[in-house]
Order: sequence, then structure tokens, then C-alpha cells
Amino acid sequence: MLTLGIQLNTISINNRTVNANISPLDIGSLSYYFDLSNRNNVTVNPSSTDNFLESTNLGTEGTSFVLTNTTTADQPQYTNASSPLGLSYANFDGGNEFLYIAGTSDKTTPASIDLGTSYSIFAVVDNNATNTVSGITGGRNPNAFVFRFLSNTTQLSNSIYETSGITTESVAPSNPDLIGTAISTIGGVDGSLRTLWNGEESTPSSYTGTPVSDSDIFVGKSNNAAQYFLGRIYEIGFYTKELTNREIEVLNNYAKNKYNINF
Repeated sequence: MLTLGIQLNTISINNRTVNANISPLDIGSLSYYFDLSNRNNVTVNPSSTDNFLESTNLGTEGTSFVLTNTTTADQPQYTNASSPLGLSYANFDGGNEFLYIAGTSDKTTPASIDLGTSYSIFAVVDNNATNTVSGITGGRNPNAFVFRFLSNTTQLSNSIYETSGITTESVAPSNPDLIGTAISTIGGVDGSLRTLWNGEESTPSSYTGTPVSDSDIFVGKSNNAAQYFLGRIYEIGFYTKELTNREIEVLNNYAKNKYNINF
């Protein structure tokens, strides 16, 4: 009898074997992608070796962009492959630690990033906040988006700024305190806003207007000087398109396999 099967490709990340058949990079238009779970993608601060210094962009905009913070006091701690998953992460204290996307020509200030009017955010995070806003990422200066756990920490929310005002979409997931995938999609002019946590979502919010597309992008906070993230960020990516249901499913399956998440 002839048995047909699929050979799964695997890769080693920090001495842990994971399925490499699916990846955020397999979905087109991933302009900015920072995989902090793999130590090979991260440079630590030589003067403060527990601190995250920078990660090179793996997305289509290329290595001329990094995720960084050149101020040592504001750099999150980087933990190298000591989590229960055997994967590395940036650990944010909820106080003043954050990162930003910068060009390699000037790493001291955030670069102005144009995601377009249709874009999506994907992150794998472990939120540890209990009674305060915990911001995963924010597009500011000018205001573009605010992706965060709300102060009751039972809701994941994204607010986008568009020409008609501000539109917010939140989801109250069943397990917000566990590691998971945070995804939000923005549907262009006169579109809709979706926010998902481990595949759970509420009814998308429609808006009338053009989303702000060009801003500084912070990771580990969602406002200029507030809403700092408390917990671990394993990876984060920004797509310059609205993800489809199938693409969201691919990302969720990728995270389930890599991070051993059940949902």
C-alpha cells in the first residue's frame, strides 16, 4: 500500500524545533517584522547586557529599519530563551520602557512610517497588567492608532484615527491573561476595524473617513508618554494591507504551533 503524506519542514530556534511550514513572512505585504523570540535577530546593549538594544527588520522594507531604543534607561530587559517555551522575549516593566522603529541612518529618533490606509498589526504577547492600560503598540505624531489592553485588562482594544474622528473596536476574550496573538485590521477608506485575541473578536466597527497612514511607531507603549506595556512581547509585525480571514487563520495556526497555544 502506498502511503501519501506531507513532510513538515522544521527549524531550530534557541535549540527548540518548530514547524517552519507557516510563518508571518509567508503572507504578502509584511513591511515591518521583528521576531524577538529568536536570539539571532536581537542585539543586546553591550554596556548593559540584559537590555534589548535593537532588532533588524525582517519584513519587505528591509534591513535599513530596526526596532530599537538608544536610551539605556528606557530599554526593556531581554531574556534569552528562558521562558517555559524555550523562546526569547523582550520584557517590559510597565513603567518607562519602550522601543520604536527607526532608520539605520538615525537610530536616536523614530522614523516616520507610512503603513497606508489599509494595514494590519500582528503581535504575540503575554500581558501581565491587572489594573492599568497596557499598550502593545501605538502610531503617534500624528495620531494613527492605539493598540492596547484596557485598564480592566479583560479587553483588547484598537483605536484608529481617521478624517471623520476616532473609531474603536474592542474584544473581551475568554483568556486575556495568557500568551496569545493580538491582531487588528484596518480596512482603508470608509472601511471597517477588527480586533482579535486568539481568534476571538466582536462585530467589526465601520467608519467613514480616511485612516491616518503616516506616524512614528512605538512598541511597548501606545501613547507618547503613557500606556506602557507590562509583560512580554515575543514578536510583532505590520502589514500594509487588510488581512483576510484565511491570512488571520494562518497567523493563528503559526502561533499555536510555535508557542503551544490552545484556542
